[in-house]
Amino acid sequence: RDFGGISFLSRSDIVPFALAGVGAVRDDVQGDHDVRPMANVGAGARMGLPWLGMDLRSEFRVIGQHESLSAPGEDWLIDYRFLVGLQLPLTPFFAAPADPPAGPLPEEEECEVAVVDPVTGRTDCRTDSDDDGVDDTRDACPSTGPGVTVDAEGCPLMADTGQDSDSDGVMDANDTCPDTYPGVTVNTNGCAEPQPLVIPKLTFEFDTARLTPDAREVVDDITLMLQGQPDLTVEIIGHTDARGDDAYNQKLSEERALAVRDRLVAQGIDDTRLSLTGRGESQPVASNDTEEGRAANRRVAFWLYID
Repeated sequence: RDFGGISFLSRSDIVPFALAGVGAVRDDVQGDHDVRPMANVGAGARMGLPWLGMDLRSEFRVIGQHESLSAPGEDWLIDYRFLVGLQLPLTPFFAAPADPPAGPLPEEEECEVAVVDPVTGRTDCRTDSDDDGVDDTRDACPSTGPGVTVDAEGCPLMADTGQDSDSDGVMDANDTCPDTYPGVTVNTNGCAEPQPLVIPKLTFEFDTARLTPDAREVVDDITLMLQGQPDLTVEIIGHTDARGDDAYNQKLSEERALAVRDRLVAQGIDDTRLSLTGRGESQPVASNDTEEGRAANRRVAFWLYID
């Protein structure tokens, strides 16, 4: 039984192939009967003909029969065959006739970007609006500027975008710490340097240590920066306005620093990287004579250090 041929080319006028198979042969020699195993290997080629899907086929086979009665004393009886013939598919005789085309096929368009289908050989036109080498049917970023290097989906590679996600002056392609909090001074790698950090939105309501929604958003952004720079440690410094006595304000400033630390720890920052200080009302940043000034003084600030 043949196991079939292996073609080495898929679309060619002349297609070479190889074949192999195993089977059995019944010997009948002078009244002796026996069934012996056999094997065959071969190679050949077929050439397409323009009629009914026919091929002209030629092949060479080597057929071996093990311990044949026709060759006593030999391990194998070897036979060599060279065959030439026509190969005719049965499909044309059973398939329904194809409908005739409604009209003449349209002529192929001339276009700047032509894509050839590897299976059908059909040439289709494609447009490339932004001239980035990726046709519009596959372009996820169809407005890329000229000369920009793009990926397989037509979007700019990071190194060519000039993007600076955290606005620290270091482009993303070179930024080792891409989540630095806005306004933080960074080194040439985009990582924070030791410095004080005062954030106006990190404030509290009067006489509370509860984080406001704006303050929670600030702490969450600081968390991202600390996660991206593990060698950074932080001193958290709480402050109050001038209303109330000194001892009460000192305790309240420490509670505000603790509230910030607890939120950082809850989001995965190791508490060994965080230290607390309460400064009470001793370091105002605005006048305590106005409500706006007192609101600015009810705050938490940071000192950033490199461990």
